[in-house]
Amino acid sequence: INTNNDLHQYNNQHHERSVQHWEVPVLLARPRELLNVGTVPNASTRHNFSRDHPGRGDDAWDLAVQQVIPGVDGIRNVRQVAQHAHVDVDVAAQALRVLKCYGCLTLIDTFQYSNIYRATARTGDLISTTGALDACVSFVLRIPQSELELELSKEIQQSSRHSRSSDNLSSGTVDEETSRTYQCNEEDHTSNEDFLNNDAVSPQPTPHRATKNHAVSPTKTRRLRRHTQRQLSGSGEHESATVRIFRLFCAFADGRSVSDVLLSCHSNVLIKYLDHRAFAAYGTLHGLLVRVHRYPTAIDPLRNNQRPVIGSSPRNLKSTSTSTTRSKLGRALEIMDGNHCMDQICTELELSVSQLEELVKGAGYEIRDIYR
Repeated sequence: INTNNDLHQYNNQHHERSVQHWEVPVLLARPRELLNVGTVPNASTRHNFSRDHPGRGDDAWDLAVQQVIPGVDGIRNVRQVAQHAHVDVDVAAQALRVLKCYGCLTLIDTFQYSNIYRATARTGDLISTTGALDACVSFVLRIPQSELELELSKEIQQSSRHSRSSDNLSSGTVDEETSRTYQCNEEDHTSNEDFLNNDAVSPQPTPHRATKNHAVSPTKTRRLRRHTQRQLSGSGEHESATVRIFRLFCAFADGRSVSDVLLSCHSNVLIKYLDHRAFAAYGTLHGLLVRVHRYPTAIDPLRNNQRPVIGSSPRNLKSTSTSTTRSKLGRALEIMDGNHCMDQICTELELSVSQLEELVKGAGYEIRDIYR
């Protein structure tokens, strides 16, 4: 028997499901470590090529697997990984399934600010498990935690100056420094809203802030002072970064979008230095958050038909000048039947959520959603 051409078999007791084209693969080991299967996590419970064939490296994997691994970055979905590796999408899905069977990667959803998540009971493990919250904070922050604490303390001092200047606001006179500070915060708050509402999420109303051109009545001053005190006591402005991040995970308890949770945060500094993609990925990978998928249904109001007739031509196609757009619209109406999630539809049509909604609504159809 030629040992260089032998076959390797393993018993897959879990019967790994197929990898979907719209899912995002995330490696659980460094790409170079994957070329040596003996270093893979939980390799003792899997078939170990390196133990049976010491010294084997690159040839331990199939050629398709070797070609796919460099394209897995935790951002690209399976279709995009296949395009990066210049292989067929089904071949890439099979290669990623092999890596998943060996415990080398896991799958998460495509990150969007409109994604809705629901917090699970495992969120409490961040508090009960020693070191879990610190590990989470170091993973989701763009800067070291010590630097973030300094930035948060500066923000708290700035908020305290605002509360002390409320008496001056009641008389209608504001000094130059306070006016400059208010204008600065207004610009920061607006930029955060614009940044978080890039994928068709309805923006939250910007709270009114006083400027030197607007006099505030004594009644509004008292309300402003009480509102500031409630923020200081209830929203946790004096809390550490670890507690603030834990509160963000808990904010998904009633099933909310990423944009809504981040906009409800009272700290612009935390939003600025928080890696939003890593935040959602950490919650999903550790079972803290569960994705609530959106299943859209296209409805023709004139025909009063919740499921478009397959093969029927859309009513309004004047704005769709190209054949590609017409074919995408026809395919969208065909699969928007409540049985396909929005991630699957957008990935197949290579459109964003906002582009898909604009295309379907522009043709005169309504969209009704089911979340599950």
